[in-house]
Amino acid sequence: MSIARLPDAATRQLCATLVLVSPSSAVKELLDNALDAGATAVEVLISANTLGRIQVRDNGHGIAPEDIKGVGRPGHTSKLRSFEELQFKGGKTLGFRGSALSSAACISKVVITTRTAQDKVASAFILGSSSGDSVVPKTVSAPVGTTVELSNLYSDFPVRRKVFFKEAPKSIASIKTLLQAYALARPETKLTFKVLGGEKSAWSYAPRERFNPREAALQMFGVSLASQYVERTISTELLDSTASTTTPPNKGEKDESGPNSIIIRALLPKPDADHAKIAGKGAYVSVDSRPMGRDRGIFKKLVKIINNFFQKASNCTTRDMFLYVDIKCTAGIYDLNISPAKDEVVFTSEQTVLDLINNLCLDLYTPHEYSSDNKSPNQTECSRYSPMLVLSQKNTRDWPGASHVNLRTPESPLLTDEYEMDLEDHERLQQAVDSTLPNAPGTLPQGFSGAATIIDDGGSGLRQSLPQRARSSVMMEVDPRRYWIKRQRSMALSGRKTPRRLQSDRLPLETATENAASLQLQIKALNLEALAQDIVFFEPVDSYITQGDIEFGLPRTHAEKEYTEHRLQEVVADWLQCAYGTEMQLELNL
Repeated sequence: MSIARLPDAATRQLCATLVLVSPSSAVKELLDNALDAGATAVEVLISANTLGRIQVRDNGHGIAPEDIKGVGRPGHTSKLRSFEELQFKGGKTLGFRGSALSSAACISKVVITTRTAQDKVASAFILGSSSGDSVVPKTVSAPVGTTVELSNLYSDFPVRRKVFFKEAPKSIASIKTLLQAYALARPETKLTFKVLGGEKSAWSYAPRERFNPREAALQMFGVSLASQYVERTISTELLDSTASTTTPPNKGEKDESGPNSIIIRALLPKPDADHAKIAGKGAYVSVDSRPMGRDRGIFKKLVKIINNFFQKASNCTTRDMFLYVDIKCTAGIYDLNISPAKDEVVFTSEQTVLDLINNLCLDLYTPHEYSSDNKSPNQTECSRYSPMLVLSQKNTRDWPGASHVNLRTPESPLLTDEYEMDLEDHERLQQAVDSTLPNAPGTLPQGFSGAATIIDDGGSGLRQSLPQRARSSVMMEVDPRRYWIKRQRSMALSGRKTPRRLQSDRLPLETATENAASLQLQIKALNLEALAQDIVFFEPVDSYITQGDIEFGLPRTHAEKEYTEHRLQEVVADWLQCAYGTEMQLELNL
């Protein structure tokens, strides 16, 4: 076969499938265009099969009417004027090849709606499917910005379309991970992701007043993960020989990283981080706010260095743990035109970057970082959750150290100093319980005769004191979570269907803040002798416990209620055994 020129349409189709290799890559290219247009908010809408429709809408500066004729033409771009500019604009623009929209037109139908701030109305047009030329735009109503809609993707590529149709859930998960990477790299941008007919797959990120990668991680992954991380920064100045000697085309452009320098900011797990909370979230790396692939080149080495340091410091292997590294560089010290996805770079001094990461980890994961005299802010003496058994709330505010907080959101105060509990509906219960409660922490009510007392000793367990009597088995350390898990396992082994009430995900939380708060609200003291005189009194006490939970916003899970019933039965039965030498079975409906 002799050498012959391919038709232009065939050439474009062959190249297009290398640029837009999947629905996820199509979203990435459109997202890059939106961010390059100065958008502060971007919305991604996709059909459930990922092939029927992909729409990316932004609030950027739009496309000027005179530039519409160049949209979608191969090699046409507003971001670059020569190849030499690329090494200096790599950190200022995400796109630069002018191939995204022309490739999109080869694999789908492309409709673009755009409007600038100077235009009174928007323009809508369809990109030509073969030549890349745009048709005559129509006047429509739309806000300032650009909306690009792709429909019927890969219709001319049956094999690829069949594969992507089967892997739609994976593609949606990949797009969500991609958006999370952009939220970390550009935390000032609002991102929204919606799936047609799939509300559960929706995702959004909205920057707060003080936006930064840590705040982005907190919003996306929650406080349970963010509290396990610290932010570290390291920088270095490069020798003249390591930086590019080419003069930038615009000498007036200011480089925020400084002259010939590299700055690395990272979110890294603490040496004592909880492996269960940081695993499975993945590593994120960016260069000049451009998300990078973590499985190739220098970034694979970078992630491996951090993982090795953490594993040695924690003596445990964590699978696919979360971390974020952002590298700010002087213009001209890396080549960005390496892969079609533009998610890989080659540095002029790769070893310098790796040495910086190594030094950053050495500083963090050395034994002195969290010694016994310098504990982590989230580290407490008691790491277990203690049961919330609040028998009285009346005098809680008067007790030193009492903290009126909602244990499930400790950062949000629940009560104010002016709060007064309404006792009109249960005044009798109040009076009855008052007679059995201490007047202040550590003191006993008048007439106390040395009966059984449950005391909060500041630790993670409740201890029972029986003066002049043998100690009770209730002295065991309290851990309701283990009790709950044991109960679930027991039911699973029995072959019975687990009731819905036992499948609740509202298990007792065990963060350090909640541990400290719950310890302040535990049982102070209870005179069991007064209760034993009238066992029926347990019914109003139960009502008072429930009322206290409601008034103070302290919802109890089924596990906590079961645990309360179990422990009170043991305490009272033990006291009766010691006091009267008899056993008594109690039925408490808590």
